[in-house]
Amino acid sequence: MEELIINKKILTVIFGLLFIGGAAAILEIYRTAKNTDRPLDYVMEEHGGDIFV
Repeated sequence: MEELIINKKILTVIFGLLFIGGAAAILEIYRTAKNTDRPLDYVMEEHGGDIFV
């Protein structure tokens, strides 16, 4: 029984860290997109005809 409780606590900590890490990554992407000078749908075309989004 004790092992089951410990495993649940470990899984809770792991998923908590993943959730916090995911939220931090999404926040950083939002902050980066907000601080950029060009819009997100900006398309850049190279001289060779390749298009990068």
